[in-house]
Amino acid sequence: MANELGLTKAALYYYFKGKDALLFELMLHLLLAEGAAIEAAVSETDNGADAVEAQIRTTLAHYEGRLPDFRLVYAIPTDPKATPIPNELIEQVRPLNDMVYGSVEKRLVADRERGELPDDVHPRRLAFLSHMSALGILTMRSMTEQQGDPLIHSTDDLANDLVAVFRKAIRK
Repeated sequence: MANELGLTKAALYYYFKGKDALLFELMLHLLLAEGAAIEAAVSETDNGADAVEAQIRTTLAHYEGRLPDFRLVYAIPTDPKATPIPNELIEQVRPLNDMVYGSVEKRLVADRERGELPDDVHPRRLAFLSHMSALGILTMRSMTEQQGDPLIHSTDDLANDLVAVFRKAIRK
């Protein structure tokens, strides 16, 4: 990393307290970029179903060809050997939830107000589940890529099927 930035390790650590602080800043930067991409894509939609589709497709596209970034954001923090992220740093991540889930939730709530969303569908939870489902596809893609045994289904095919499932759940 230091070499890529044209810095010595000592110079790099002048700005960061250690490896964990540097990794967190990289993770936060990647999460912000993902959240901004999702928020922008959802802002172009007119309804909840289209917002969910935009969220799913944007999440998948954001990490297309960048699975090491995906692993940094979503796999490394789950490693039991990883240093826990301090609460004060976690507080920096929490506002990103509104970028990823809040914009989709607003579209779904508007659908509900127009009588177009079933009463048993919880808008924020559905936004969360659709994002987690896209992350699941990326997790499988990441695992199989690392093993040199690619998935037999394309990301586009998986995205199409996932979008169809969520659209069906949203229909009244």
